[in-house]
Amino acid sequence: MQRPPRDAKRVEPRENAIWVRIDGRWYPGHIQCWFTLRGRWACWLAYQADPAHPTVAAVWGLFAYEPSAIVSRVAYPDPPERGRGMRPRA
Repeated sequence: MQRPPRDAKRVEPRENAIWVRIDGRWYPGHIQCWFTLRGRWACWLAYQADPAHPTVAAVWGLFAYEPSAIVSRVAYPDPPERGRGMRPRA
């Protein structure tokens, strides 16, 4: 399992409910914590690989932060639409 570097600084999330895009599909997820090292960010998160079956165990992993692939569910209650540009709800 991936682990952050020992000298990375841990930062607690302000909003932990997110959408994460994996292979072009959006999945609901939760950020456990952020890590920063030398100006780069990563997060330890879990996402529901099969939202139709919420009792199935979540998938955990360490993900490099990419603004177009990890977005807040507070700003986007529904998954962002593919190819339409991401506009948060006001």
